[in-house]
Amino acid sequence: MPSKEELSLCFVRLFRGDKSVFGLDGFRKYFANTGWLFLAQLFSMLIAFFVGVLVARHLGPNLYGIFNYALSLSTIVGMFFCSSLDFALSRELIKRPEDKEKLLGTFWLIKLVGGLLTMVISLAIAWVGHLDSLTIKLLVVLSVFYVFQSANIIGLFFQAQVMAKRISQAQIISNIISSVIKIGWLFSGLGIVWLAAIYVFDIFLNGLFLLNFYQSAGERISRWRFDRHEAGYILVRAWPLMLSGFLIYAILRIDQVIIGFLLNKTAVGYYAVADRLTEIWDFIPKLICISLFPAIISAHKASADLYEKRKKLLYLLMLALSLAIVALVVLLARPVIIGLFGQEYQASVKVLQVYVLSLPGIFLFTAMNQSLLAENREKIIFLANLLGLTINIVLNFILLPQFGLLGSAWATVITFIFLPLFIFKLSSSRHKS
Repeated sequence: MPSKEELSLCFVRLFRGDKSVFGLDGFRKYFANTGWLFLAQLFSMLIAFFVGVLVARHLGPNLYGIFNYALSLSTIVGMFFCSSLDFALSRELIKRPEDKEKLLGTFWLIKLVGGLLTMVISLAIAWVGHLDSLTIKLLVVLSVFYVFQSANIIGLFFQAQVMAKRISQAQIISNIISSVIKIGWLFSGLGIVWLAAIYVFDIFLNGLFLLNFYQSAGERISRWRFDRHEAGYILVRAWPLMLSGFLIYAILRIDQVIIGFLLNKTAVGYYAVADRLTEIWDFIPKLICISLFPAIISAHKASADLYEKRKKLLYLLMLALSLAIVALVVLLARPVIIGLFGQEYQASVKVLQVYVLSLPGIFLFTAMNQSLLAENREKIIFLANLLGLTINIVLNFILLPQFGLLGSAWATVITFIFLPLFIFKLSSSRHKS
């Protein structure tokens, strides 16, 4: 990690306008790309957040807990088969832009099959787990989300081309339409299963807009082609990423599943509010890392010095942002929850004040993952996530019965203290050897 003197010198040079520090000339176009992604994410996050508040108030802790229990189960399954391949596709599109049609066609079919498998496994979980009929209906509907999510590979193509404006437009338009429909649902008297269907419609609509922008950019999906050798290569190379993607989302969602199992769905509702108020900040490290991933890979190819400098700047940025957010959330937790969600969610206040302490670890871990991907060290990511999930599950079963929801929150905080330290220790040992 950088010393205080190194960091001070870097910031002095930055404030003096020295753009060569950390290769800022190369970063310029990536930060422009980040600007568009940030705009879309911020706009979508604000809309989703306030609509989500209305939904939580409308449903109450019990129904809100049932919805989030089903959402957590479907997310854990879907992330393994679908979203865990996204980083692998981004990396291959950057490294081999001349193979874009083959890559897009192959990844699309893999993700489509993954979405169908998500539906099948969700049904199996519902059957084996003897879940109530409402949870089963929600689980089935929410699992369809991952079938339509296969279209997001077009968004990954635009990211690799540093053309985030297209993704941003699709996301903003689809979120506005979806939010209007959700507000209409609040006054319609329709059941909670219809709310789940609206979430699925949202990703379907986003895919349609992405497809339209892709075609208008002169590209054609008719040129996509599936290559079984490419598919074999991807699955062999990307299995650590697939498992890691599953494990990291399992770490973030398994607590709600365990709470629903050991306590009740109302407790899940209280915990979900704390989770949402922490999760809304997760887009910041993901956004920065996605947009700077091309720059990180380029630096890794060009110069070890430049690569290390960019890593240090990235880690410092993550730590500073996360600590500022933690301080803000801890101070405002009570008025925000009572003012927005209502008195019936008062039990979420202390949970949030503990749970948000996981943000520095989440921010740093997200950035460290990018560095490891650039170095083709996916197995370390897999090992860290596996250990993290194991620690989280064990701590939940130990702390939850004794300390209730606060115990589950502390389990997550401890897990995300361990993960960056574990990766930093492994990286330090490798450099020394």
